[in-house]
Formats: sequence, structure tokens, C-alpha cells
Amino acid sequence: MEKILLAINVTQFNMNVVDFACFLANLTSSKLTGIFLEDLQEDQIPARKSFMGNPYIETVVADDIQENKKRKERCEQHIRLFENACKNRGVSYAIHRDPGIPEDEIVNESRFADLLIVDAEMSFEDRKDTTPSRFIRHLLQKIECPAVIAPFTFYGVGEIIFAYDGSASSVYAIKQFAYLFPQWKQKKITVVQVNEKTQTPVINGEKILELLEPHFAGVGFTVLAGKPADEIFGYLLEKQEAFVVMGAYSHKILSGMFTHSTAELVLKAVNLPVFVAHR
Repeated sequence: MEKILLAINVTQFNMNVVDFACFLANLTSSKLTGIFLEDLQEDQIPARKSFMGNPYIETVVADDIQENKKRKERCEQHIRLFENACKNRGVSYAIHRDPGIPEDEIVNESRFADLLIVDAEMSFEDRKDTTPSRFIRHLLQKIECPAVIAPFTFYGVGEIIFAYDGSASSVYAIKQFAYLFPQWKQKKITVVQVNEKTQTPVINGEKILELLEPHFAGVGFTVLAGKPADEIFGYLLEKQEAFVVMGAYSHKILSGMFTHSTAELVLKAVNLPVFVAHR
């Protein structure tokens, strides 16, 4: 892996997410590119004025608007914080200022990157949003590279957990993670499968083992019985210092644990980094 993107709203700055991004950049010897997103969909605002008693409409330059000046100042401050964080941690970095429609800007950037890191709470709405935010939920369906949803606080990685249901989507996510993070060959690996009724054997267990063993030293399997969303949530809730790998994140309801609601539940309540990839 060579290029990691970190999406940042210019009006918000989460140092915990930056610290996590720097950790992954150092781990993989990758350049970290901070994408500073400005939601500037209207560059001009009409203003009513008068000249010699005659009213007229004048277009105000965006930079003249007080709110935009404050936003520009916050952006400059946050860029300096990002620069200092990268320098202090020895991370090679770049800065992209992307004014426009944030979702479109990130999707375009993701096309030319290996990995995208996002804050689950990033939003461009004034009102209080959900976690993960509506913006993030929609974004994850459109990006063109794998993504990691950063945890609220990060304490390290002692175990990699692959959420697996035998589907092409879950296997694709596992392969993408293995390709991007060869540095974790010695980490404990747990493949978790949830069956709704009985603890049946792992689907294509021998094949998934053959896939994983060249990439990781120690691979184990855990089979749970019950409702997939509940079981995977309860299992992860007790975990610390783990990295979770999940399959496709889309509007469609997928089988097993890879439903849209399951991923949202995990992201909302479990303080673990979550890797997602879709085909």
C-alpha cells in the first residue's frame, strides 16, 4: 500500500482519527493525504442593494461573506494541525483542498487511492446526526477503494477478526485486507461465521484456510449460532484491540451478518476500527 486518504471536514477536526490514520500510514510506510472538504455548492449569494435610491441585485463574492471567512480560518488552522501531527509522527503527507460537493470529491479521490479512512461521525449537516452519519452511510456505498472507519479511541491491534458468511463479498473483503496489510502476518486471526439455527461447519472452510494461511501465521475459526446481527454485535462488544473486516456495505440486504443494519450497529456501538470493501 502506498496512498492512504483521510477525509476531513474543514469545519471539524478529530485528532483521534488523525492519530489513527498516522498509525496506519507508519505501519504500511504509506503517504497520508488529508482531503479537506469544503461544502461550497453555492459560490455566490445575491444581495439586495441600492444606488441613488434605485434598488439592484449584486452578487457577493463568496470570500466576502463573514461565515466563509470564518470557515477559511478554521480550515487553515486544521491544516496546520494535520501538518504538525504528521511531522511529529514522521509520516509522509500531502494536502488536498477539495471545495465542492464533499461526496463527489471523496469518490473521485478514492478512485486513485489504496485506502480511505473516515470518521464515523463526519457530517455536513447542522442538525445532530446519527452514528455513523447519513453522509458516511451513503458514502460507503459509492467509494472506489476499501475504507476503514476509524474508532473513537484507538489502543492498538492484537487480533484481526474476519466476519465471514461464505459470500463473494466477504471473501473479497478478506483478500483486500490481506493484500493491503501484509505487515500483520503474525497477528492472531479469527474467522467468525454466524448461523441462524445451528452451529454448522464453516462454509468452504478448507478453501478459506488455504487462502489465509499464506498471508497470516495463525488462523482460527469461531462459529456462532443465532441471529447474525445480534451474535456478531455481542461478540465484538467484548473485544478490545481488534481490527474488524466486513464485507459489502450497500442498500441491498445481504445474507448472514452482512446486512446494512449489522454494519451500522457495529460502527455505532463498538469502539473498534472496521475495514469495509465492496466489489
